[in-house]
Amino acid sequence: MGSVLQTLTSEDFGNFKDLKGNDFRISRDELFVTTKNGYIPDDSDNGIPATVLIEQLIEQGQLTKEDVAGGIHSMHPNYLHHQFK
Repeated sequence: MGSVLQTLTSEDFGNFKDLKGNDFRISRDELFVTTKNGYIPDDSDNGIPATVLIEQLIEQGQLTKEDVAGGIHSMHPNYLHHQFK
């Protein structure tokens, strides 16, 4: 992970190779780094279990059951927007 972080903070940021060796370039605003892998936590401040939050998001049309992996993880943009707004 250290070499990844070093690359991300270097002045040469944005020049990468994909798994096939093809060059590509991204800008910093195209990069999203997460350490929780989309984990959907309980809302303990309001006493709402994660399962209830997931059901609410599905009922609101923000997620589908297929968007929730293992019953507790989602990287769907609608969940990330909800989580970080």
